[in-house]
Amino acid sequence: MKLKLIEKIEEVPNIYTFKFEKPIGFTFIPGQYLVYKIPNTAPDGRGERRYFTISSAPFEETLNLTTKITGQSSTFKKDLLKINVGDELEITGPGGEFLFDEKYENHIFVAGGIGVTPFRSMLLEFKHKHLNPNITLLFASKEEKILFEEEIKNLENVLSNFKVEYFLGENHLTPEQVFSAYYSAENSAIYLSGPEPMVASFLESLEEMGISKENIKRDYFPGYTWK
Repeated sequence: MKLKLIEKIEEVPNIYTFKFEKPIGFTFIPGQYLVYKIPNTAPDGRGERRYFTISSAPFEETLNLTTKITGQSSTFKKDLLKINVGDELEITGPGGEFLFDEKYENHIFVAGGIGVTPFRSMLLEFKHKHLNPNITLLFASKEEKILFEEEIKNLENVLSNFKVEYFLGENHLTPEQVFSAYYSAENSAIYLSGPEPMVASFLESLEEMGISKENIKRDYFPGYTWK
């Protein structure tokens, strides 16, 4: 399947959203990803394909890819930045199991920078469907600029059971703070989404603190550093 690019936006410095035309009848669940292919005669060691979480919600008319691209990014991302409106990319999917689990009463969303993308999809879909689960978003970023800041503010105003805590710049989020949020509410699940080193580190620490792996969902973003 191929997707046609219809818009490219720089959300905050070095973070871009690519909006693709959604094929008729295409469906997915918030939290899933697509696999994109960009042909390259000299690709890097990870090849011509990449997994990207869908940052748009199912009700929206576009399929959105949001990612960080800098001068140190991979050849794939540099090629991605070069595509123009009207260009098409080959994709496969959707896939992935980083999904909202309704069996829990409370949900702790832990986003490391770009890891907020699946949560945008979930939260907007809740708003669209007039659902209001108990969610706390712990949003950590090395940057002071907040990705999707206005949308998150609006969601806080609309979803009465949704609250956000920010950990920006030198104000680092710790596994202990996630642990505290988890145990402040009964029957909770933790959703870790962000750079691979961050997710792996938090998962290890939370398990050492006694939280069952069954209660922790993970979405790893390869290629990003943490701290």
